[in-house]
Amino acid sequence: MSAWYIAWRNLWQRPLSSALSILLIALGAGLVSLLLTMRQNLDDHFERNLGQVDMVIGAKGSALQLIMSAVLHIDDPTGNILLEDVQPFARNPMVSESIPIAYGDYYKSYRILGTAANHLSWYGIDIKEGRLWEGDFEVCLGSAVARSTGLGLGDRFAGSHGSVGGHEHADHPFTVVGILESSGTVLDQMIFCSTQSVWTVHGIHASDSSLEITALLVRFSNPMGTLMLAGNINQHPRLQAAVPAFEISKLRQQMGTGTQTLQALGWILILVAAASVFAAIYQAMEDRRYELAVLRAMGAGPRKLAWLLLCEGLLLSTLGALAAFLLSRMVWAALRWQLLDRMQQDLGPGHLSAQELSLLPALWLCGLLAAAWPAWKAMHFNAVKVLAKG
Repeated sequence: MSAWYIAWRNLWQRPLSSALSILLIALGAGLVSLLLTMRQNLDDHFERNLGQVDMVIGAKGSALQLIMSAVLHIDDPTGNILLEDVQPFARNPMVSESIPIAYGDYYKSYRILGTAANHLSWYGIDIKEGRLWEGDFEVCLGSAVARSTGLGLGDRFAGSHGSVGGHEHADHPFTVVGILESSGTVLDQMIFCSTQSVWTVHGIHASDSSLEITALLVRFSNPMGTLMLAGNINQHPRLQAAVPAFEISKLRQQMGTGTQTLQALGWILILVAAASVFAAIYQAMEDRRYELAVLRAMGAGPRKLAWLLLCEGLLLSTLGALAAFLLSRMVWAALRWQLLDRMQQDLGPGHLSAQELSLLPALWLCGLLAAAWPAWKAMHFNAVKVLAKG
């Protein structure tokens, strides 16, 4: 009979203490696993959604809010800006390409974004069905929008003003002319049309001198453009320049303090779990001293008895690790669904990363250390005395 089988049977002779040890390991390692998953998926999400945007020009206000609204499409815009204000910067020789975007309307919970067709090329998104929008009130649907709403080519719908449930522009319905391929970015959750369509819906004509947009997305031909142009833009009384990479880096730093604290809490729980494993194995050893003495009398050497207790520690830590990964995936699935439902942000399925898998050796080491002292005691106890006492 193998040591692993005996160790497994011994664990479930004391189900409550074994279950408690597994639960503590699962809570601690699960918290660490969840935080690692969150950090990895957020980093991937930011990288995918920043695309090729080097700078965003928008209204004065919070630079991070500008990035969140114009690039990640999470927050409300800082305000509108005049198209004529940003045109001189768009014509700067260091700017290789720029894209005006205009917000205003929704269909159900999905934003309708007025933009240029080359916006999609910055993210490598192609047409799956139909064609790109050209004329007024023609739209292309992101893959998630098409899947969720059931809209198809030729279907018509009216946008609502400002937010979900607002006033519908029934007199200016949109027509679906294209459906986009899935990109794994927030653009899958968007509806695209021309900026002219957004202006017309709101009674603004291209001949007006006060045409407004939400923001201007900029790509530079020279990396120095970010530094040289940002200062000039920020001196403008109505404009500000925000660099996505810089703002997201600051956001990561702000989030880092909180995640480090939670990670520390997770490791504390793991240490408490290790103490629980030690207590459970040590008490079990004391309760089974006669059984161990019988095994010694039947020819089992001291090392075999020690290995039996070490196997118990490894089994507890392994079961705790499996429960931790399962728990973290369940919590992550719930968080992902909430973000997708409320903010139309899909952070990804949260596959196990190399960092998470590195938790396994750490948990095995905790299990071995927790069982080390009971194993040492099992090697050195006096079996003759124990048998004599009965």
